[in-house]
Amino acid sequence: MICPKCNAMIPDGSTACPECGTQFETHIGSFAGSVHWEDEVKPPKSERARKRSILIGCAVLALVLLFDHLCRTGTLMEIIWFFRRLLRS
Repeated sequence: MICPKCNAMIPDGSTACPECGTQFETHIGSFAGSVHWEDEVKPPKSERARKRSILIGCAVLALVLLFDHLCRTGTLMEIIWFFRRLLRS
């Protein structure tokens, strides 16, 4: 196998690169007998990146729910009307 970070040769079954120390998770390929190193070795996702993804997902969901609420109550049309009137003045 080859390290995706430093391109060093990695012994089969290793969980870390002997050259740069990058940690890996091992994955079983989808086709029996034809597993490539890309299928076997994947750098673990950092905890910070995972938390950032969750936070962005929650923010998008909150915006969608807010937009839905504004549409259902008619408040969105009032906001649009207010800004149109403000721009005309």
